[in-house]
Amino acid sequence: MRKTMKGKKMKKSKLLGILGGLGPLATAYFYELVTALTSAECDQDHIDMVISSRASTPDRSAFILGKSQDDPLPIMVEEAKKLELTESKTQATLYDGRTGDAFDRPVTVGFMHFLT
Repeated sequence: MRKTMKGKKMKKSKLLGILGGLGPLATAYFYELVTALTSAECDQDHIDMVISSRASTPDRSAFILGKSQDDPLPIMVEEAKKLELTESKTQATLYDGRTGDAFDRPVTVGFMHFLT
């Protein structure tokens, strides 16, 4: 638990990790959308986020189209691992859809959103 300035306890929030910087303005726009579409009465109600914005990542489109030999994947994986290794790694208990039994360990839950 963390405390507010008034000493009240707040529920510990999960952290959203964003692999951005692959078009810095797209990352900024995505952050703006998440903030604008979050139902919040005060700043502390918003989603906690960590954004990896490594703009020097080789151009994905040029690589996919064969216009560049610079593969962006190794850098993207490196940055994703940095997000994965934070203390606030988002995990959930996964249940078998057939039996309802919980799996042995929590799994990392998330989604990837690519803006092109």
